[in-house]
Amino acid sequence: MLATRRTETLEKMRRNPRDWRYEQIHNLLLSFGFGFREGSKGSHVVFFHAELDEILSIPRARPIKQIYTKNVVKIIDSLLEKRGNGDGLQ
Repeated sequence: MLATRRTETLEKMRRNPRDWRYEQIHNLLLSFGFGFREGSKGSHVVFFHAELDEILSIPRARPIKQIYTKNVVKIIDSLLEKRGNGDGLQ
């Protein structure tokens, strides 16, 4: 995912956290360098990043509830803040 495209997707999520699909969130997190592991039970996938202490658990349900989308935006913002930029280009 190009830097501008992922930034646009992140902004869209900020404006409207409803009705996102798991695949969209998965791809966005991967584009920012997150890794993931699937749980042994249940339908959640855990995302992590080497630069962050937080982990993020996202269900594969459709559509993703707003709270999960808001948490995705929050954790990406934490990453960008830690990196010292707001555009996600690093």
